[in-house]
Amino acid sequence: MNFFEIHKAQIKIDLNSYYKFKVIKMDSESFYEDLDNVYDELESINMGNTKLVIPNPILEGTTTNTYWKNIKKILVTINRPPDHFLDYMNREIHTGYWISSSKSDGIGMIGKISLKTITALLQNYIKKYVVCNICKSPNTVLDKNKDLRAYMITCEKCKSKYTI
Repeated sequence: MNFFEIHKAQIKIDLNSYYKFKVIKMDSESFYEDLDNVYDELESINMGNTKLVIPNPILEGTTTNTYWKNIKKILVTINRPPDHFLDYMNREIHTGYWISSSKSDGIGMIGKISLKTITALLQNYIKKYVVCNICKSPNTVLDKNKDLRAYMITCEKCKSKYTI
């Protein structure tokens, strides 16, 4: 069997013996039609695979406080409630925060916090609470399960559900 005949044949595994293969001859037209159908199906699956692009945090610091100006844009991008995100940040940084009335879409944090720290915490939050563990898709929904008293992530792409 030469190179071209291998491409025209469909190889099936014989389940009775693990190492034996059966070669079934096929005509080239149906093979290429099946191959096109497989590629079309793979493209339709990958079309829903969107990349999560998050804007860089914009911080403004004073001598005692740090203001995070674009937190509202980031929370809209990752589709998470502000209370959950701020509770996570408060637990990790061990500092107080408040929503500033003078800043339209920002928060103020007590203490000087570097951009590197905020970026690392944001990346950890996204890995833990935004991206699906199974298919790595960012299209997830975070819900609180009152029976379990835990948060549940539901993936919109692969339809998996798991608690955190």
